[in-house]
Amino acid sequence: MKWCLACLLLIPAFASAQDDNTYSFGLSNDGLLPPARHNAYGPGIESDATGRPFFWAPKNDGAESRSAVPDGTLKVKPDAYGLGVGSDQYGRPMERRSR
Repeated sequence: MKWCLACLLLIPAFASAQDDNTYSFGLSNDGLLPPARHNAYGPGIESDATGRPFFWAPKNDGAESRSAVPDGTLKVKPDAYGLGVGSDQYGRPMERRSR
């Protein structure tokens, strides 16, 4: 019975560890920007190499249109439009925002 309980506690830990995949930014080959972790702190909240949380949001010029809530449904390609400007699955330019 104790063995079964231990298995039930360990299986979700391994499942969540597989969800934390890493991705690289454009300058990662030079060692300037090491990989980030996807969904490190929850859905839509990424982690940079130093452990600071950030999220991707649409790049807008207006301050009133800036979203302060991470969107867990976005699939962002980092540096798709140049350094620091990613692209979501709809082709919109995305930028990193800290929490």
